[in-house]
Amino acid sequence: MKRYALTVTVFFAFFFMVGTVHAAEGFYASLNAGVAIADDSDVDFDNGLKTEFEMKEGVAVSYAMGGNLTEFFRGELELGYQKNDFDNVNVTGFGKADIGGDVAIYSLLLNGYADFKNTTILTPFVTVGFGAAQVDVSDISVPGYGTVLRADDDIVFAYQVGAGVGIEVHPRATIDLKYRYFGTSDPEFDLADAEVASHNLYAGFRVYF
Repeated sequence: MKRYALTVTVFFAFFFMVGTVHAAEGFYASLNAGVAIADDSDVDFDNGLKTEFEMKEGVAVSYAMGGNLTEFFRGELELGYQKNDFDNVNVTGFGKADIGGDVAIYSLLLNGYADFKNTTILTPFVTVGFGAAQVDVSDISVPGYGTVLRADDDIVFAYQVGAGVGIEVHPRATIDLKYRYFGTSDPEFDLADAEVASHNLYAGFRVYF
């Protein structure tokens, strides 16, 4: 049942946000895509084994609906997805080993923005957001040995902070370039606890209605 909890939350939050932002001044939708640079993850197993998982660069995408609350502030509801493949694992006392598998994160965040508007087409902004994320870990395999850990998932608190710049290309269209630091509370799996954090770079397109 835990696997579907975030989906249900997304469904109700989506329709709540649609009703809310229509009352705002300047309703918009945005689509973003970029790269997720995941931090190394310290994973502590229940049997006392301590490890560090190194991740490869991955993909990050998001879709958001929002509105201008004032001239300088706006809010949005964002659905996000990112995925990173495992690179290797460093086991304390044993050294490194190559591994196969990946971590996929599905997130639902409420974001706030402060826009520093000026007389140019460039609008710098800062942002902060919070919500929930479902962290899915695939089967983990070691070359020559096959699967050593089965897939698992957990739903946790998620947050992000960042900054960027909007480039106005039309009175109702803006290109966004932004950096975000994304993190969660530590997901708890059947056999271990882990850390999740990444540095995400996005390019996006925002359209006002």
